Amino acid sequence: MKRLAICALLFTAAFFSAKSQTDSASKVDIKPGTKLVYDVNANGNKYQFVVTVKNLGNGITFDWTMTTPDNLSGTVEMTPGALDTAHALYNFFTGGMTKLADQTSVWVSTSVWKDIHDEDEMTDLKLDSETEDSFIRFAMPDGYATTYKGTPATMASSELRSLFTDNVITVWENEKFPIILKMNLGWTIELREIK
Repeated sequence: MKRLAICALLFTAAFFSAKSQTDSASKVDIKPGTKLVYDVNANGNKYQFVVTVKNLGNGITFDWTMTTPDNLSGTVEMTPGALDTAHALYNFFTGGMTKLADQTSVWVSTSVWKDIHDEDEMTDLKLDSETEDSFIRFAMPDGYATTYKGTPATMASSELRSLFTDNVITVWENEKFPIILKMNLGWTIELREIK
């Protein structure tokens, strides 16, 4: 009887622990003022890339800063058309205002989202000004671990793996806000926390 009570207690604790992790991830809210803090490692240079969401209305606008060694800042404005149909990612920031009409940054477009969720789960993406690369989607059953407002959160996610290179892009499984959580494109960037 004692074993049965202990098993029931452990099951209950595991259930509520798993439920609280699910609930914390489902409460992640991206809105104006939200900060996404990424760790970058480019050729051994380690720094942070911080995105502050400004507008989620007619397109998406965010401010960004890069810490040492670059100490750059700027603003990216993605048009509704880019968010709808773009199959190209903008990843190299030089400072100042950047308007994207046929590329996205930090987010993937609705078209990419639909491609990775259709029957073949594949999409083509142009990475900056390079040639197009083909990616196939793999679900990540353990999700992506990060921190949301100081609390650990596991976000449902998928990996987009290149069919031809070692490129990997991890995307939040959220149709409304398919943000990029992590990329390995010969250099790495990964979301450390959401504030």
